[in-house]
Amino acid sequence: MRARKFRQFLNIMENNPAPIKPKHPGGRPKGRRNSKTLIALEVKRLRDQRILGMQDMLIDAQTSLARGQQFLYRIDKQEIVGPKGGKSYRNLPPKLVVDEWEIRDYLDNKITNGNSDDESDPSASYYYMTTKEPVNQAIDSLNQSVFGRPKESIDLNTNVKFSLKNLGAARKHLQNETKTIDAQIIENDI
Repeated sequence: MRARKFRQFLNIMENNPAPIKPKHPGGRPKGRRNSKTLIALEVKRLRDQRILGMQDMLIDAQTSLARGQQFLYRIDKQEIVGPKGGKSYRNLPPKLVVDEWEIRDYLDNKITNGNSDDESDPSASYYYMTTKEPVNQAIDSLNQSVFGRPKESIDLNTNVKFSLKNLGAARKHLQNETKTIDAQIIENDI
Protein backbone atom coordinates (compact mmCIF):
# COMPACT_ATOMS: atom_id res chain seq x y z
CA MET A 1 0.00 0.00 0.00
CA ARG A 2 2.77 2.44 0.94
CA ALA A 3 4.81 1.51 -2.07
CA ARG A 4 1.87 2.12 -4.40
CA LYS A 5 1.24 5.59 -2.93
CA PHE A 6 4.93 6.39 -3.17
CA ARG A 7 4.93 5.35 -6.89
CA GLN A 8 1.89 7.54 -7.49
CA PHE A 9 3.67 10.42 -5.82
CA LEU A 10 6.76 9.88 -8.03
CA ASN A 11 4.61 9.77 -11.18
CA ILE A 12 2.91 13.01 -10.22
CA MET A 13 6.26 14.67 -9.49
CA GLU A 14 7.68 13.57 -12.86
CA ASN A 15 4.68 14.90 -14.78
CA ASN A 16 4.18 18.07 -12.69
CA PRO A 17 7.38 19.48 -11.15
CA ALA A 18 5.43 22.22 -9.29
CA PRO A 19 5.10 21.61 -5.54
CA ILE A 20 1.91 19.98 -4.38
CA LYS A 21 -0.26 22.14 -2.15
CA PRO A 22 -2.63 20.40 0.20
CA LYS A 23 -6.36 20.93 -0.35
CA HIS A 24 -6.95 22.20 3.20
CA PRO A 25 -3.86 23.79 4.72
CA GLY A 26 -3.87 23.80 8.52
CA GLY A 27 -3.86 26.83 10.76
CA ARG A 28 -4.90 30.43 10.30
CA PRO A 29 -4.28 32.11 6.92
CA LYS A 30 -1.38 34.53 6.78
CA GLY A 31 -2.28 38.09 7.65
CA ARG A 32 -5.45 37.15 9.50
CA ARG A 33 -5.61 37.91 13.23
CA ASN A 34 -6.88 35.65 15.95
CA SER A 35 -10.47 36.24 17.13
CA LYS A 36 -9.30 37.14 20.65
CA THR A 37 -6.91 39.71 19.17
CA LEU A 38 -9.71 41.22 17.07
CA ILE A 39 -11.93 41.54 20.16
CA ALA A 40 -9.11 43.12 22.19
CA LEU A 41 -8.41 45.64 19.39
CA GLU A 42 -12.09 46.57 19.19
CA VAL A 43 -12.27 47.11 22.96
CA LYS A 44 -9.14 49.29 22.82
CA ARG A 45 -10.59 51.32 19.93
CA LEU A 46 -13.85 51.93 21.85
CA ARG A 47 -11.93 52.87 25.01
CA ASP A 48 -9.74 55.31 23.09
CA GLN A 49 -12.81 56.96 21.51
CA ARG A 50 -14.43 57.33 24.92
CA ILE A 51 -11.30 58.88 26.43
CA LEU A 52 -10.92 61.27 23.48
CA GLY A 53 -14.54 62.36 23.96
CA MET A 54 -13.84 63.27 27.61
CA GLN A 55 -10.51 64.99 26.93
CA ASP A 56 -11.64 68.45 28.07
CA MET A 57 -12.98 67.12 31.38
CA LEU A 58 -9.81 65.07 31.95
CA ILE A 59 -7.58 68.09 31.34
CA ASP A 60 -9.74 70.20 33.68
CA ALA A 61 -9.52 67.53 36.39
CA GLN A 62 -5.76 67.24 35.95
CA THR A 63 -5.21 71.00 36.10
CA SER A 64 -7.41 71.13 39.19
CA LEU A 65 -5.17 68.53 40.83
CA ALA A 66 -2.08 70.45 39.70
CA ARG A 67 -3.40 73.70 41.23
CA GLY A 68 -4.70 72.09 44.39
CA GLN A 69 -8.33 71.50 45.21
CA GLN A 70 -10.74 73.53 47.32
CA PHE A 71 -13.91 72.22 48.93
CA LEU A 72 -16.79 74.20 50.41
CA TYR A 73 -18.66 72.69 53.38
CA ARG A 74 -21.85 73.84 55.10
CA ILE A 75 -22.94 73.11 58.67
CA ASP A 76 -26.71 73.38 59.09
CA LYS A 77 -28.73 73.45 62.30
CA GLN A 78 -31.42 71.01 63.41
CA GLU A 79 -34.33 72.14 65.55
CA ILE A 80 -34.82 70.13 68.75
CA VAL A 81 -38.11 70.49 70.61
CA GLY A 82 -37.87 69.69 74.33
CA PRO A 83 -40.48 67.88 76.45
CA LYS A 84 -41.91 71.19 77.67
CA GLY A 85 -42.07 72.72 74.17
CA GLY A 86 -38.77 74.60 74.33
CA LYS A 87 -36.78 74.84 71.11
CA SER A 88 -33.04 74.56 70.69
CA TYR A 89 -30.78 74.01 67.69
CA ARG A 90 -28.00 71.51 67.27
CA ASN A 91 -25.23 71.49 64.63
CA LEU A 92 -25.51 68.76 61.98
CA PRO A 93 -22.44 67.12 60.48
CA PRO A 94 -20.76 69.15 57.71
CA LYS A 95 -22.02 68.56 54.17
CA LEU A 96 -20.01 69.08 51.01
CA VAL A 97 -21.58 71.81 48.87
CA VAL A 98 -21.91 70.65 45.27
CA ASP A 99 -24.43 73.14 43.83
CA GLU A 100 -22.65 75.63 41.58
CA TRP A 101 -25.01 78.49 42.40
CA GLU A 102 -24.37 78.08 46.14
CA ILE A 103 -20.59 77.97 45.66
CA ARG A 104 -20.74 81.04 43.41
CA ASP A 105 -22.91 82.94 45.93
CA TYR A 106 -20.47 82.08 48.73
CA LEU A 107 -17.47 83.24 46.71
CA ASP A 108 -19.31 86.45 45.72
CA ASN A 109 -20.09 87.12 49.44
CA LYS A 110 -23.83 86.90 48.85
CA ILE A 111 -24.17 84.35 51.64
CA THR A 112 -23.54 85.53 55.19
CA ASN A 113 -22.04 83.09 57.63
CA GLY A 114 -24.05 82.41 60.73
CA ASN A 115 -22.53 81.70 64.09
CA SER A 116 -22.26 77.94 64.46
CA ASP A 117 -22.01 78.24 68.25
CA ASP A 118 -25.24 80.26 68.61
CA GLU A 119 -27.84 77.64 69.56
CA SER A 120 -30.74 80.09 69.41
CA ASP A 121 -30.20 81.15 65.76
CA PRO A 122 -32.06 78.75 63.44
CA SER A 123 -30.67 80.26 60.25
CA ALA A 124 -27.07 80.00 61.32
CA SER A 125 -25.68 77.89 58.52
CA TYR A 126 -21.93 78.04 58.74
CA TYR A 127 -19.66 77.70 55.67
CA TYR A 128 -15.98 76.86 55.56
CA MET A 129 -13.45 75.93 52.87
CA THR A 130 -10.75 73.30 52.90
CA THR A 131 -7.89 72.85 50.45
CA LYS A 132 -5.71 70.01 49.28
CA GLU A 133 -2.13 70.51 48.20
CA PRO A 134 -1.26 70.21 44.51
CA VAL A 135 -0.36 66.76 43.21
CA ASN A 136 3.12 66.74 41.69
CA GLN A 137 2.31 63.83 39.36
CA ALA A 138 -0.44 65.90 37.73
CA ILE A 139 1.97 68.80 37.24
CA ASP A 140 4.57 66.47 35.69
CA SER A 141 1.98 64.85 33.45
CA LEU A 142 0.74 68.21 32.14
CA ASN A 143 4.29 69.43 31.51
CA GLN A 144 5.19 66.21 29.70
CA SER A 145 2.11 66.43 27.49
CA VAL A 146 3.12 69.94 26.39
CA PHE A 147 6.93 69.85 26.38
CA GLY A 148 7.59 66.13 25.96
CA ARG A 149 9.23 63.71 28.32
CA PRO A 150 12.57 64.98 29.66
CA LYS A 151 15.66 63.04 28.71
CA GLU A 152 17.13 61.04 31.53
CA SER A 153 20.76 60.05 31.42
CA ILE A 154 23.20 58.42 33.77
CA ASP A 155 26.87 59.39 33.67
CA LEU A 156 28.91 56.22 33.47
CA ASN A 157 32.27 57.90 33.00
CA THR A 158 34.64 57.03 35.82
CA ASN A 159 38.31 57.63 36.44
CA VAL A 160 39.35 54.05 37.07
CA LYS A 161 42.74 52.96 35.84
CA PHE A 162 42.74 49.33 34.92
CA SER A 163 45.69 47.33 33.66
CA LEU A 164 45.40 43.80 32.32
CA LYS A 165 49.11 43.35 32.92
CA ASN A 166 48.77 44.07 36.64
CA LEU A 167 45.64 41.89 36.82
CA GLY A 168 47.53 38.97 35.23
CA ALA A 169 50.41 39.41 37.65
CA ALA A 170 48.02 39.43 40.62
CA ARG A 171 46.32 36.29 39.30
CA LYS A 172 49.67 34.49 38.95
CA HIS A 173 50.59 35.55 42.44
CA LEU A 174 47.31 34.07 43.74
CA GLN A 175 47.88 30.81 41.90
CA ASN A 176 51.34 30.46 43.41
CA GLU A 177 50.07 31.00 46.91
CA THR A 178 47.35 28.71 48.19
CA LYS A 179 46.18 31.07 50.90
CA THR A 180 43.40 33.56 50.18
CA ILE A 181 44.25 37.20 49.90
CA ASP A 182 41.77 39.92 50.72
CA ALA A 183 40.35 41.69 47.67
CA GLN A 184 41.32 45.04 49.12
CA ILE A 185 45.01 44.09 49.08
CA ILE A 186 44.73 43.11 45.41
CA GLU A 187 43.07 46.43 44.57
CA ASN A 188 45.91 48.31 46.31
CA ASP A 189 48.51 46.33 44.37
CA ILE A 190 46.87 47.11 41.04
